[in-house]
Amino acid sequence: MALFRSRRRQERVRRVLVEDTLKHVLSGMDQDRLATAKSLAGHLQTSHQEALELVADMEQHRLLSVSSAGLRLTEEGEEWALRIVRAHRLWERYLADEIGKPATALHREADRAEHRLSPDGVESLDAFLGYPREDPHGDPIPAAPGDRMQHDSTSLSEWEAGVPARVVHVEDEPASTFLELTRAGVRPGMTIEVRESGSADITLNDGSNDIVVSRAAASRVGVEAVRRHADDMPLSHLRLGEKGRVTRLDEQCRGMSRRRLLDLGIVPGTIVECALSSMFSDPCAYRVRGSMIALRRDQSERIRVVRESRSI
Repeated sequence: MALFRSRRRQERVRRVLVEDTLKHVLSGMDQDRLATAKSLAGHLQTSHQEALELVADMEQHRLLSVSSAGLRLTEEGEEWALRIVRAHRLWERYLADEIGKPATALHREADRAEHRLSPDGVESLDAFLGYPREDPHGDPIPAAPGDRMQHDSTSLSEWEAGVPARVVHVEDEPASTFLELTRAGVRPGMTIEVRESGSADITLNDGSNDIVVSRAAASRVGVEAVRRHADDMPLSHLRLGEKGRVTRLDEQCRGMSRRRLLDLGIVPGTIVECALSSMFSDPCAYRVRGSMIALRRDQSERIRVVRESRSI
């Protein structure tokens, strides 16, 4: 029995090493900076020789390939890596939305949980959370092989002063930098503007307050231009008799609220009609898939739609 338990522990340790290697190599491929045996040794905190042996074993099992340029995943290796990344980011979403864990504690706990979640467990967690599209740091949650792992964004440290920007990603490593950004209140989804850009610090404004962060921290934040004329709009903007096609649920719609809307049939592609408005337009009745549902304004504002028709 003791021998059996020992073997099981060795298998678990080996699996964690393999999966951490897959993630490291995938990250390098995604950033166009291929991983090497040397970078892997540093990432796993092991010797260079042990990293070489691990790479050779994984190459033999057709999980990755080795060239003078660095390490690349095979198709099978990439599928496995994406499953682990998906588990990690869903677990971070769970810890943030359902447990209320602080942002600085998410990555460490998800690193442990990602290796324990079964494929069925990952799918159940995704459904429980209401199929979120991004983790708490703004990283996309891959749903299938080939899904993009990163946003098309620009580093905040390179953003032009005076131009509004939306934060789409806050890197959670290194931990000291992430802690600085968290304490400063920099988070995905917020709109900011660079006021001053110095050699050491950058001063931002969130519309109400000035925020000062180091240039090193700003380099770990991804931003994009603010879309002033978005294609979709809140469902609450529909007038009586108008119809809209659901495009998405706002990322701020989480937990039980998100799951309730999904259970009611509010999913991308669904046609929703504003059928009845109360005296103060709160709540409103909407026709969804042949049924009538009542939504409060704070709920309908979280549902994004594209107008399908106008009332006459």
